[in-house]
Amino acid sequence: MKKFNKLFLFLFLSLVFSSCSTSKEYAIDWTEIRNELQPMINMLEMGLYTDFLNTYVDPRLVHLQGGASSMLADFDATKRSELLTTLKQAKEIQPFIDTEKKIATFDGENFIRPLAFQKIGDRWYLINNANQIEGN
Repeated sequence: MKKFNKLFLFLFLSLVFSSCSTSKEYAIDWTEIRNELQPMINMLEMGLYTDFLNTYVDPRLVHLQGGASSMLADFDATKRSELLTTLKQAKEIQPFIDTEKKIATFDGENFIRPLAFQKIGDRWYLINNANQIEGN
């Protein structure tokens, strides 16, 4: 009976400790993306739109659109204002995290549309839609 108790205790503790430890590869700390929101806001408020697109939009999307300069034509004052408002609102809430695709999505009652970011390498990039980028 004593052997059974020790075995049970060992299995129980193994289960507890294995569920507590997470690999950095699979764990996503949502505060990482929250810390990026203020620099994004600052860049938009300073009018650095091309720099914003080059820094915070998925580079694959920027490339597909012909570069940040080409994207700038579609990033009009209305879209910039909506994004700025949404970024400020996102600072106040916790995102939904899809750990498999490494996507953080902010959505709230007053959001015009969800705000989604994907982690590529060590950086978080803004994506238009959480279903836009597959296969990461």
